[in-house]
Amino acid sequence: MLHYKKYLVKNTDQFDPEFFSFVGNDVDLIKEEIQHIVCDYKAEFIVYFLKDHCLPGDWEKANPEFVALVKSKSLSSGNIELLFESCYNNPVFKQQLETYIKGKMAEKYV
Repeated sequence: MLHYKKYLVKNTDQFDPEFFSFVGNDVDLIKEEIQHIVCDYKAEFIVYFLKDHCLPGDWEKANPEFVALVKSKSLSSGNIELLFESCYNNPVFKQQLETYIKGKMAEKYV
């Protein structure tokens, strides 16, 4: 059976937040959903999990509450996960997407 990607990301495409506005919206929702949890490196956790659907074991031991929430699939992340799957063959796009997510995670609410 063929596996179809939801988003068509060509090898030469660059990540542009204007074309994928849902990423910023979803990251804002994720930030709200995890704001009550004390954890260093939240952005790295989120990006790593959205990209690879797993987390290193030592991260899980150090931050069990945060990891449990991330793994519960209750975060607003489905579309971002699908975008990561769709850009698997475009490392530049993937890196730009990661950088954008980390930047959005670092933004403070006004």
